[in-house]
Amino acid sequence: MVNRSNEDFRTVSTKIKRDPTFIDFDDICKSENKTHSLMIKELIEKKIQKKDKPYFNAGNIRVIYNRVSNNYSVKAILEDGKEVALWENLSEDFVKSLQDEIASAIQTRNKFVHGLGDGNVAIPREGIGGEGEI
Repeated sequence: MVNRSNEDFRTVSTKIKRDPTFIDFDDICKSENKTHSLMIKELIEKKIQKKDKPYFNAGNIRVIYNRVSNNYSVKAILEDGKEVALWENLSEDFVKSLQDEIASAIQTRNKFVHGLGDGNVAIPREGIGGEGEI
């Protein structure tokens, strides 16, 4: 059992404008039947919990063509099987533009990370009798 004293807790306070910030905050607290202190505590705890979660989820991206409406959608298929719609009703022009931008970004990254020029690929030095990477 942990013995907690008043030294184990800290008070957090802030000044906010009455109108509209405090009035809106007060309305939210009342609608959720919570005190101001409890609401602030929950908001802080929620923010801290978000920080501890990984930024990325595992899964795949799918671009789907819809023949009926002649447009595209993009979905994330998470490893647990859940599908999440990221974008819907995308035009062909938008998808082509996005494809070009992605290719350009990958090319820029490869030049920066691997020091590759146009048309070149990374070749491990071990494969050509050298040490380390090119």
